[in-house]
Amino acid sequence: MTDQDKHVNRWKPPYLYRYYGNVEHAMGVIQNRRLHHARPSKFNDPFDCRPFVSLANNPCDDDELWHELFSYLAQITNECSAEDGNAIATNHLNRGDHKNISWLEKYDEILLAMNADIRICCFAQSARNTMMWNHYANKHKGVVFQFRSKHLPEKISGEFKGRKVWYPKHRIGLKDHVKFMEDYFINNDKLAMAWPYRTKGYEWRGEEEIRFLTDRQFLGFPENALTGIILGDRCPKEFEERLMTAANKWTNTPRFFKVSISKSVHKLHVDAVKHNKD
Repeated sequence: MTDQDKHVNRWKPPYLYRYYGNVEHAMGVIQNRRLHHARPSKFNDPFDCRPFVSLANNPCDDDELWHELFSYLAQITNECSAEDGNAIATNHLNRGDHKNISWLEKYDEILLAMNADIRICCFAQSARNTMMWNHYANKHKGVVFQFRSKHLPEKISGEFKGRKVWYPKHRIGLKDHVKFMEDYFINNDKLAMAWPYRTKGYEWRGEEEIRFLTDRQFLGFPENALTGIILGDRCPKEFEERLMTAANKWTNTPRFFKVSISKSVHKLHVDAVKHNKD
């Protein structure tokens, strides 16, 4: 993965998939036509959004990089000029803060506090991920909603704001911290400093997740964004009927699909389901 792939995400998949294991949560999406964005503290993995973030005990003797980090941080937190930021950075280096474990641990908390209001809505790039069906769709009893990504733009800019999740295998180094700050200033990426909220442990890399970050609990979407509803192999009939009844009230009714499991080849098949609109 190149630096551009990791830090400046311009790639957009044609479809995104959201897994649901809770019946009422899935029904709420259709009935209210909106997506819930959760706080990271509610995620099932306590290490989510802060794996290998700390610069403490991660020595680097590149004083020039440390100076850049301190300068950018000062400009962001103090809303000061680059000149003032450089002066503050020099003071940090003279005090030896880059080698002070207590200060570096404080920096970790500053980084997370800068985005304390962030909420996240998580999507996958495939509806055939067996691990996702097990973890997030109640062991195949739930559903997956298929969204056309071009209809999920950020309202003000009109740009796609989905961010690839980064699954670092090793501790995130000083160079990466500085790169994210550069993106904030040079590329005018206002979400660049929220990068801890789109990182997850390496062992989760099979999810290939895309995240939307916002400061709102719910965000609406147009009807034509939800193009398909994929029913799990063990999805209860009552749940299927409730979903179909609710979806039939839409002008643009999403298509329904049903998953079947081929245990002999360890594969999921997705086939269209016919349903009549009243």
